[in-house]
This record gives sequence, structure tokens and C-alpha cells, in this order.
Amino acid sequence: MGFTKLDSGIVLSSIWAQPEYIRVVWTTILALKNQNGFIATSYSGLQRTCNLLDDIEGKKFANSIAYLEGPDPDSRTKEFDGRRIQRIEGGWIVLNHQKYRDFLYSDHPDAIRQRKHREKGENVTSVTCHDPRDIDRDISVSVLLVRSTSFKEAVNKHNTIYSQSMLDDFIRYWTEPNKSGSKMRFELEQTWDLPRRLVTWAKNDKTFNKKSGAPEHDYQRAAAGKYSNLPKASNQ
Repeated sequence: MGFTKLDSGIVLSSIWAQPEYIRVVWTTILALKNQNGFIATSYSGLQRTCNLLDDIEGKKFANSIAYLEGPDPDSRTKEFDGRRIQRIEGGWIVLNHQKYRDFLYSDHPDAIRQRKHREKGENVTSVTCHDPRDIDRDISVSVLLVRSTSFKEAVNKHNTIYSQSMLDDFIRYWTEPNKSGSKMRFELEQTWDLPRRLVTWAKNDKTFNKKSGAPEHDYQRAAAGKYSNLPKASNQ
């Protein structure tokens, strides 16, 4: 039997303003997910597990899944446009699982040491097996791919300021996975501010171009003006 930590802030989140049946489906999903944020079940299997009252035709369950898979502008977290789950081969994944997993686990020295090992890609075993409830390399790749796609979409929104070739280089560098394949390079950073990172990247690219004799790009001049008044980042 697994154990799932629950963020107490859930009662203050936008989902808590939704009908009871949506909250039941969401908390059921949180209870079922494994350490990769994966729920290995079929549509009908999850529906039976949620056991919604007075849902003979399954409309409440269908509405719940549609809501959880859809964007939520009122969500506390803006990653994935507020979407909470996504259907993949063999079940669903909880999109913000890794973020809350990092936030919620114990501060016990053993837990901290294990986390450091995970982040360095040490002491991690990828298991491929026939039981979808076990940690599966294919599932891990799918989960990482979803987060990578979301990151690419966020970066590419800045294509009116930066050239696509620069953005592609930025994406390739920051989406490189660690040895265990559990996190990408940008997820290992203590702080992350995408506009600031892009400004720094553009400035470094400009410096390189000067040394190589290449002309300065329009996006570098535009970025310098657009983000020149950004406040300093804080680790607090």
C-alpha cells in the first residue's frame, strides 16, 4: 500500500470551489499516483474507484476528468496553463507532481540525502516490467516529455523578441535530462525566471558574436531594452 503526501493548501486552491464530485475524483487521483505521478488505470477502472454517488450515467465523472484535463486560469500554479492531469499510454499523469513532490517531502537527513542522490542521477534504478504499476522507463519518458513540451511552449512565446534559432539552442540546453532521466537541467536550478534567463542567454550570445565578428541580432537589442528595468531576482 502506497502513501501520498497531500498539500494542505489544496483547501485554498481553485479546485476546492468546484463541486464535490470533482474534488472526490481529484483526491482519488492524488491517492493513486505513484512516485512518478502516474496513475495506471483505465477510464472505467478510475471511474469505479472514485465511486461517485448518484452518477449512474457517468456524467459527473466525465465532467471531472474534462475539468482536470482542461486549463484553469485561477490555478495557483501557472505551469501547463493550470491543467492538472494528462492522459498518456496506460493511464494518466499528474502534471505538477514533481513540483509538489520536491516541496512536500520530509526534511529528515535521510530524505535529503536520497533527494540529492536522485538529482545527481545516483542510486536510481529504472525498471522496465510488464506490470504498469511498477516504475517503468516508458512512463518516466512520457512524464518528462510532457514537462519538456510545456517548457518549449513557454519559451517559444518569446519568439517575437528572440530569433527562433536562439530559442531552439536555449531549449536544447535547458531540457537536457539528468542521468536518471527524472529531471531536466532547468528543474535542477534553485530559482528560475524565464525572461531573465533569456536576457542572460541573449547577452552571452551577443558577446560570443562580438568575439567571432558576427553581427549583433535585432533580438539582442530588443531584449536589452524590453527587460532593462526588471527588478533583481530574489532567492527568498
